Amino acid sequence: MYDCPKFESCSAPICPLLPSVSSGYMCNGERVCLYLTEYQKADSEARFRVLGLGELYQDMAIAMEEINSSPNTDRYQLRALKMAANSSSRIAKGMKLKAESQNG
Repeated sequence: MYDCPKFESCSAPICPLLPSVSSGYMCNGERVCLYLTEYQKADSEARFRVLGLGELYQDMAIAMEEINSSPNTDRYQLRALKMAANSSSRIAKGMKLKAESQNG
């Protein structure tokens, strides 16, 4: 978890980089890991790779495997991840803003 780029500023109660990600609990409305939500979106692997986060993408794949196979996964987390799959990418938005500011 210390290797996560967002480690210092993250407020998600469940970290997918910790063992037993499916045994954590969260309250309705609490934050979900940015990278775990980004993993849910179409073309997420390409965005992770562009940012040099290919290994983190693989970590999210492992975490999702556990989350999806465990009967103990927190229901709020599951709902948030399903909703994330249908929303736009925060990483893509950030990449677009950065490109626009550089092109000025």
